[in-house]
Amino acid sequence: MNCSEEEQELYRAAKAFLLSEEEQAEEYAKKLFHAATSEEVKDTAASLIFNLLMWQERFDEFSLYGIPRNQGEAAEISLYNVKDAKADLTNQIDCLDLWPSEVGWAIITVSINGYDIDLVVDTGAGITVINETTAKQCGVVLDGAVDEALEAQDAHNDKIVLPTATIDNISIGESKFSKKSCLVIPDSALDFGEVKMNGTVGWELIRQLKWVFDFGEGKVYVNSPKIENVTRNMAYDSYPLVRVLINGKQMNMGLNTGATSTMFGKSMVENISEMKQATVKTGAAGGYREDTCHKIPELEIGIGERTVRLENLSLLTDREHSSIGFFITPGILGIDIARRNILTIDYFNRHLSIQ
Repeated sequence: MNCSEEEQELYRAAKAFLLSEEEQAEEYAKKLFHAATSEEVKDTAASLIFNLLMWQERFDEFSLYGIPRNQGEAAEISLYNVKDAKADLTNQIDCLDLWPSEVGWAIITVSINGYDIDLVVDTGAGITVINETTAKQCGVVLDGAVDEALEAQDAHNDKIVLPTATIDNISIGESKFSKKSCLVIPDSALDFGEVKMNGTVGWELIRQLKWVFDFGEGKVYVNSPKIENVTRNMAYDSYPLVRVLINGKQMNMGLNTGATSTMFGKSMVENISEMKQATVKTGAAGGYREDTCHKIPELEIGIGERTVRLENLSLLTDREHSSIGFFITPGILGIDIARRNILTIDYFNRHLSIQ
């Protein structure tokens, strides 16, 4: 397949982004945005720039690229670019109780406006989500602007509208955040029958801290990250993206600690030899849904210097599991990668590791 020089340059920008070489990716993308003759390439370069600027909080530079270009980008910017928002991160290492729910989620206790609330740590949620009961209990008031509400799909692919709200104060251990946006969702959408969820700690808070999950000890250690000499293996695109090694092939998978098990999409079929047909039930807002899939009895996944051996994984043969962002990934890593290991998430240093 022949590619134009502009398309090759776009490929180099995307590759640099996935390798956490963000300065190089930005240089390529900016060049394409200003000089590309193809409107499609120029628009794709702008999407890459959006990702880079968003998570570096360089909101003032968006106007240089005509961003936001659509309602979705405008909604994201309004959620994360809150002028009064502040973070006071502790230098000490906080040790918090951690326990898996009945279905395996990682749950911690946070303080919302002075009330202790149990929330799931969910890297798959871009922003913190709480149910209506929790919002009322903690005095979290909806913003009231209809145009700021986000549209999403529930487990049955029905459209749901999630109103935004502002949390005056939320604390994770001794780290304190003020004036943070969140989404408020009906209680029923977080009711999964055998387990009910109050809400989730979303990526917007997770990314600002260093997390060490130890399920064996039932503890999670949280503190303000510092510059460390570690290998970068993370990026962010709707999910945190992690470089992994599977059957000798390097690829990027989404990290979704809100998912109880690792799952793959159809692009992985040729990489897996032993599979058997089955159905899988997955939870999302609004309940569960069933998908036809294939089961993988056992698979080894290399993460950094370590290898994780997982059993009874699911592979969706009719669609990709993770295709909601700029990149289409072959699947997502769930919280099961941490069950027998110590998992460290340090987005400040773009580093994820397993011990």
